[in-house]
Amino acid sequence: MDVNKNDSYKETFALYDYELEYWADGKHADKKPTEVLKKKVRVVSGKPLKIKMAGSEGYVGIMTPVE
Repeated sequence: MDVNKNDSYKETFALYDYELEYWADGKHADKKPTEVLKKKVRVVSGKPLKIKMAGSEGYVGIMTPVE
């Protein structure tokens, strides 16, 4: 998934830097489905946001503008 490929979001995301808090399946989620990875990263305005997902993995994120 590449958010920058979706034109409807380009103008909105270009206005701010963001903090992205996300949860993704852990490394061994195929054997232990309760294993979750939680991280916070800064998303810089104008830079691509790439989210890599494997076949059956899950992902959720919350983007909050940083002033």
